[in-house]
Amino acid sequence: MNQQGTLRSLQLLHKALMLGPILFGSISFYLIYSDKFSPAMAEQDQLLQLIAIAASFAAVFTGSSIFKKKVFEIRDAQQSVTEKAAAFRPVCLIQWALLEGAAIFCIVCFLLTGNLAFLALAGAVLLWFALTGPSKMKIMLLLRLSEAEMENF
Repeated sequence: MNQQGTLRSLQLLHKALMLGPILFGSISFYLIYSDKFSPAMAEQDQLLQLIAIAASFAAVFTGSSIFKKKVFEIRDAQQSVTEKAAAFRPVCLIQWALLEGAAIFCIVCFLLTGNLAFLALAGAVLLWFALTGPSKMKIMLLLRLSEAEMENF
């Protein structure tokens, strides 16, 4: 797969993974504030806040740590650009899956409690998620690839 195909597929995958929590959060907000769904665990609000904050920080920290470690391994490996591209994709997926999971957990907590703070936390996680999106320049810098090498990425 050429650079355009690999980069485009990563960008499409990133957007698709972000779309799920955004839609779920929007639907959840509608259900709560149109009184079509009644929060069943409002009394567990503080406990769930602690868990959601811990889970969100853990997802961001763990995802970033794994991503950084694996990118250094890929960058330093004596592999072809095609092999580096193949190794880069699952590294991105791991980070994005952790962030998506944390955002969805926060939205579920919102559904259970009706507390908007959970949607705000999900929004913060999704903002971080958006910042992890792939771009040609970011991949070139992370993997230390030249323009010519990016043509084969």
